[in-house]
Amino acid sequence: MSAAESRALIERYWKALGDRDAEGWIACHAADAAADDYGVGDFCKGEAELRRHINEYFAAVPPGGEAILHDVVVFEDGARFQLEWTMRGRLEGTFGPSTETTMGKADGQPFEARGVSIGEIQNGLFVHCRHYWNTVSPRGDTDGR
Repeated sequence: MSAAESRALIERYWKALGDRDAEGWIACHAADAAADDYGVGDFCKGEAELRRHINEYFAAVPPGGEAILHDVVVFEDGARFQLEWTMRGRLEGTFGPSTETTMGKADGQPFEARGVSIGEIQNGLFVHCRHYWNTVSPRGDTDGR
């Protein structure tokens, strides 16, 4: 797979996330893909667990937020990537064991999270993604401090 094809996969993934398209997001992963979300302590393996995770995320963070991709690096072999990103929204539920520890109380308050993701791609799909992130401000104070 070329670096350009891998970049296109990453763009489809982020578009599906922004459009709240669970099936489009899942379709970016291999059937047995692993996704490790260290921010909320949720570690998924396979389509059923990925579906649970993304649907819990969409339920916890209602429409109106944004997912901003800052920097994308796809290695020359097209099989490895790293991303830097920001997410903003309101937290109204949980989507992993440590959601409230990481993001604050799920009471509809705004949040901003900054993170990096690294992973591997095979046959045009994600096979392993690791997401490392923290909230910049769990209470909506997003002035950059």
